[in-house]
Amino acid sequence: MARANVQQLIPEDRIAQTMHDLFCAGLLCPASIVAWGEKKTGQLVNVAAHIAGAVPRARVRHLDETGFRVGGNTQWLHTASTEALTSYRVSSKRGGLLKGLKGGGVVHDHFKPYYTLPRVRHALCSAHLLRELKALIDIDNVQ
Repeated sequence: MARANVQQLIPEDRIAQTMHDLFCAGLLCPASIVAWGEKKTGQLVNVAAHIAGAVPRARVRHLDETGFRVGGNTQWLHTASTEALTSYRVSSKRGGLLKGLKGGGVVHDHFKPYYTLPRVRHALCSAHLLRELKALIDIDNVQ
């Protein structure tokens, strides 16, 4: 349940209530749910490190960044993914790019700092291109 809590952004007290409702479990302490998540995070440190090391060496990597707020401050979730793996990294800087990319291709949303990556080929993400084209159509009110 701790993973559902983090992945689905469900507050700990709602997870505790759901466990009670579904399984007639005694009302769990939200702090226990947090502790389970922290324990699992510690168990997955080596897996995350392996993925973070493998993604930069892949032939093609998809790069993206998404802003979110933590304690009133903007943070950036940077993702670098292959067909099978995704590495997540949080940075206070939107331009805090993944280090260690060597050769190969990167697919991205035309974010200018991606073009500073050395010795890589660039491809633009089709989903981002389609979204931009739709915005142009909406702006121009063209059918």
